[in-house]
Amino acid sequence: LLGAVTSGFVYYEARKAVQDPEHVDGELRKMMTRGAGGIGAGGGESQAPSPRSLVVVVAVVAASGFIAGLLGIGGALIFNPFLLAMGVQPQVVASTAVLIILFGSSSISLSFLFNDMLNVSYVKVFAPIAFFSSLIGVTFIGWAVRKSGRASIIVLLMATVIAAGTVATGG
Repeated sequence: LLGAVTSGFVYYEARKAVQDPEHVDGELRKMMTRGAGGIGAGGGESQAPSPRSLVVVVAVVAASGFIAGLLGIGGALIFNPFLLAMGVQPQVVASTAVLIILFGSSSISLSFLFNDMLNVSYVKVFAPIAFFSSLIGVTFIGWAVRKSGRASIIVLLMATVIAAGTVATGG
């Protein structure tokens, strides 16, 4: 479901860009303006980001992608805390990470499939499990954020997962 929602969002935005190119420009300006709450916060007076801050964002994202490909770690481990520190809303950070993971995982899976390195019987077993686990997770976190009214739950969940991964790998 999460992949379908993400794909639907990308399709919607692409269609909207074709129909109304000024929408894309306006949305990009909105996302990259820095207001009282930071990038993408949508509050207070906003000003355009400096060219230096845009270069820093591009450099961090490029470096995290390089490190992710080189070491096999998730690039989100690097750029999620960076985006949060810049004041990006947790929902935006989480959905950005999911979109990047979607493209990265899909390209790796296709590469394995084309090189006959993918065990299709495992895919038949684990794909439905991953699908329903994602559905349950998205439903639960959405419910928890709506009930509490606090998006910080997403940040705490990300921190917990990173800490559990560190402990599990013996770090």
